[in-house]
Amino acid sequence: MQLSSKIIDRILKYKGFKTDIKLAKHWKVAPTTITSWRTRNSIPFKKIIAFCEDEGVSLDYIFTGKYKITQKTKTEGEMQVAEEASIYKVENEDPEIVELLEGARKVLKSGNQVAYDALERNIRYFSHTIETEKELKIIKSRLEVIEKRLPQKPEDENTEKKVM
Repeated sequence: MQLSSKIIDRILKYKGFKTDIKLAKHWKVAPTTITSWRTRNSIPFKKIIAFCEDEGVSLDYIFTGKYKITQKTKTEGEMQVAEEASIYKVENEDPEIVELLEGARKVLKSGNQVAYDALERNIRYFSHTIETEKELKIIKSRLEVIEKRLPQKPEDENTEKKVM
């Protein structure tokens, strides 16, 4: 599954939506737009960051799925974070991941389109690389299973003829 689909699925889960159509209505975009994001493995990072900030969901959770989320609650026009004053709360946070995600957030919100495009391309590239490596490991393990099932050939057939 591509990164954009995983991110969209986490957002659906967080919002309690069962279909892309519900998310499309919530974001006021056409359902085909969400389908296009999935198909092209391209999502609007600014929209994802704004969603995380508005909803009080951790970028770590949306991008990696590894951390618990904390919801914000709206009270008299103010946003309050459940349990803590921090906007983002994650359990078992890896400081390096948090720092990288914060840096990515700053780049994406900076308005610098060149930096934004470069970051987006790199994220796609590395996501594709990781998925390709996973697929190669699966193929390698399947190949090893097939090789074990094949009858063993003598190393040198000429040696076998000489012995006879």
